[in-house]
Amino acid sequence: MAFAPAVATETVPCPLCASLAFEILFSAGDYEYGLPGEFFVSRCRQCGLMVQNPRPAFSEILRYYTEAYEPHHSPGTALVRRLRHRVLVQPKLRLIRSLVGDTGDVIDIGCGSGALLADLAQFGHWRLMGVEPNREAAASARGRGLTIAATVVEEAQVAAQSQDVAIMNHVLEHLPDPRQTVAHVQTLLRPGGHFIGEVPSPQCVERVLFGRYWGGYHLPRHLTFFSRDQLTRFLAQAGFREIRVRRVIQPSSWLTSASNYFRSRNSAAARFVSPHGFILLAAGVLPALALKVLGSAPILAFSCRKPSCR
Repeated sequence: MAFAPAVATETVPCPLCASLAFEILFSAGDYEYGLPGEFFVSRCRQCGLMVQNPRPAFSEILRYYTEAYEPHHSPGTALVRRLRHRVLVQPKLRLIRSLVGDTGDVIDIGCGSGALLADLAQFGHWRLMGVEPNREAAASARGRGLTIAATVVEEAQVAAQSQDVAIMNHVLEHLPDPRQTVAHVQTLLRPGGHFIGEVPSPQCVERVLFGRYWGGYHLPRHLTFFSRDQLTRFLAQAGFREIRVRRVIQPSSWLTSASNYFRSRNSAAARFVSPHGFILLAAGVLPALALKVLGSAPILAFSCRKPSCR
């Protein structure tokens, strides 16, 4: 059966300032997976936040998370996994250790196939739990021996004030109501608990060069695109303190963006810029580090803290 394109039928308030005044910047398609549909990126006229708006009903967007959706699967070859561990995982391990040491309760919200939790299980003594609404990805994570709730975090059986660290890596941008979900996450944290994660950053050279083909748009799955200042403001509004937001490299960002561009033109060149090839990924690390020094990186990593009881 042919995949029926979703239609943008909902206009939603800005998740940062609640305004309903937007200007449409452009329309684009699902360049990564080639599924049909036209989607709109707009800017809030009041605070400047970029969002997908108008957008399809969230139930319709969920259809675009097909079995082929790569973040729900374990990462590629042994060499790619080694590079991923060095560039992406080790900094997270160091961060969690700096926050709570080698013990404590850690929940990974939107854990996918459980790759990060599996790494944490190898290198620490934390009590780990994952939340993943996609049943196939949750089953894959359970196959690693992990404790997984196959639902959204609001419906997971997690006791209030039971967690020392809540992780949300590349999840915030997928949420239909990020304010509501983050408010719930805060209830799961103990007083003084930590909330950490990552989101795509539109303040990067890739977005300027590739425009609507920038991999961080990832339409229609990504709904919100925070700048560094906007993310800081969002977390402060949610009641968090000690907020730190820093730029993080992602060597695959250039490759995904270039691949999107070529795929939109049905060009065979797309196969030569795969974001999963070790050689191109490794070659992209040094340029990515150089751009980070100049203030451009496609990812924002955040850490913040729930206030302690007085």
